Amino acid sequence: MKVRLGTLIPLLLGSLLLASAMACSEPADTQPATAPPDAPAASTVEPLSAGDRMAMDVFVEQRQAIDEEWDQLHVDFDRWRAGLTSCHRSSVHEALQGFAAGFAEVTAQAGDLPRATAIREIADVVIAAAEDEEAAFRRLRDRWQPDDISLFEQVEQRRADSATAQRDVEDRTLELREQLEAAAEPGERAALTAFSGALDAVGDDWNEFHDDYAGLQEAAAQMDPFAVIAELDRLIVRFDAIVETVSGLSAEGATEGVAVTLQAAVEAEREALLAVHARMQDDLAALLEGQAPPPRSPLDEMDAVFEESEATLERVGRTVRLLIDDDPKERLAEVQNFEAHYAALVVKWDAFHERYGDWRRTDGGCDRTEVLQSLDGFNLRMGDLGREVRSLPRSSYLLPMYNLLVEAVEREEGAIRALRNSWRPFTVDAFKTVDQERVTADRLRRQAAVGLQELRDRS
Repeated sequence: MKVRLGTLIPLLLGSLLLASAMACSEPADTQPATAPPDAPAASTVEPLSAGDRMAMDVFVEQRQAIDEEWDQLHVDFDRWRAGLTSCHRSSVHEALQGFAAGFAEVTAQAGDLPRATAIREIADVVIAAAEDEEAAFRRLRDRWQPDDISLFEQVEQRRADSATAQRDVEDRTLELREQLEAAAEPGERAALTAFSGALDAVGDDWNEFHDDYAGLQEAAAQMDPFAVIAELDRLIVRFDAIVETVSGLSAEGATEGVAVTLQAAVEAEREALLAVHARMQDDLAALLEGQAPPPRSPLDEMDAVFEESEATLERVGRTVRLLIDDDPKERLAEVQNFEAHYAALVVKWDAFHERYGDWRRTDGGCDRTEVLQSLDGFNLRMGDLGREVRSLPRSSYLLPMYNLLVEAVEREEGAIRALRNSWRPFTVDAFKTVDQERVTADRLRRQAAVGLQELRDRS
């Protein structure tokens, strides 16, 4: 029994110590919920002084007037912007679509021109010009971009080409009509027959000359420069004989027009030949002085001239055959029928050009000067509004709201000013920055309104 009590005493003492330690380590939430009687009281918001309330009342009154002016400025700006349809990108696409479709009607009318034997070639000149111009308007419609004038320049070039083609058609039609009228006169058929024989002979000589010249071009690279110039001299002498023959062709009655055309062609070719001869002599002199020869022989410059001469010969030959082989009165009726249809086509063509020209001169009704003047007005109004905002009271209680409103108005001021300096018609998102800054400014204004209401609740 003694042994057991001696063993239990240490165990009892350990249990008492453990219970005491656990009591000391209980969490804080077991403490009383109420603060001790001597704890300091929570801080309270001080009410506004009479001077602060007076400043706040002035701020509220002025801000209300500013807000009304600000909102009205937005209304006026949005109404003006909504009416700016002629300066929108979509208006250009719509207009160019209309012009492409409108010129297709001109081309269709050109394709309906009479193409009888006498005037088929002339009609084809008109049709080709119309098709080229229509293609330019289609490219303009499909590829237009703001501030890119290259496609407009292509249209202007095709218009100039069309004008040249029309003058050519009118000159050739007049010439053909006069030839047919003359061919209908008694005794003209014999003169035409004689002219045709002379034309065939000179045409053969002319084409043979071109062949011999082409032979010289091919052989020149392997020849001594002196020998090339000597051969060119002989060719020019031969061509002078052709010039003399053409100049002697009859130029009266029905053959007058074709003879004049042929004489102009032969004189132009002779001048080109002499110019080539002079350049070859200059090149030879430079070569003798030790300078490098030109990369391209002047002989090659005659190719385009020969093509033009051969085309003239072919056209004159067709005209003469037409005058000899057909009834002049019947062909004259065909020409007159063509002239009537062609005159109607030109009226439609000119009317289209007038509409397009008006649109181009005015940018489709987008008056740049008027737009910039309007932006100047909005810029001034926004500046006046900014000065009013900056003149608001700025006491310590009002300063946060003041700063918000100043930041808001400065954002819109900067956006309107930037728009005035950068605006261009038909651009994409021209008003994007203005819209973004207005959203931000409206948010800042709402924050200022909330802060001001909280301040008023303290009064």
